[in-house]
Amino acid sequence: MLQAFGDLMFIVNEEGIILEHKLGNVFQLPDRPSRILHRKIQDLLPVEAGWKILDGIHKLREKNKTIQV
Repeated sequence: MLQAFGDLMFIVNEEGIILEHKLGNVFQLPDRPSRILHRKIQDLLPVEAGWKILDGIHKLREKNKTIQV
């Protein structure tokens, strides 16, 4: 089912560090796919978007349910 989406999907830990990825269109990335692993997602996105993602991760941990960012 994930292959039907053309988007990027990142598996991140609670600090926002990218552990795995599923790439729809690699041309959307700012760098080669192999160079984004183990980097903070906040460092790859515009500042405001990066902080929204990190805030979403923290809300997910405290509420333990699906959230929308």
